[in-house]
Amino acid sequence: MASRSIYAGDTYPVIKLQLSDETGVLDLTPAQSTLVIFDGAEFVFSGYGAAINPPEADPDGIHHWNLQYVLTTGNTANPDVYKIFAKVTWSALNIETFATGDTLTITPAPPTS
Repeated sequence: MASRSIYAGDTYPVIKLQLSDETGVLDLTPAQSTLVIFDGAEFVFSGYGAAINPPEADPDGIHHWNLQYVLTTGNTANPDVYKIFAKVTWSALNIETFATGDTLTITPAPPTS
């Protein structure tokens, strides 16, 4: 589980997630799509992520990131605390949703002067 904080309008860093099941970190490359959903108290946004294969080890030694999502300015326009979900479409009949346990907090941008 990771908690990230950025300012409204920021597009960096890239959001990296670990999707796993009882067998371990999943290989997402066979998936048809990976929709990343950011669910806030007032706002929701989503977009498609990209698989990372092989999974990228985090310096903490705990996480192995296998999905990344690149934020856009439009994504980060609304300050809120967002829970992050990932909806993986393996095939037309096999769709799996992951509650990642990760959050993204977007705070109002600081004054520029």
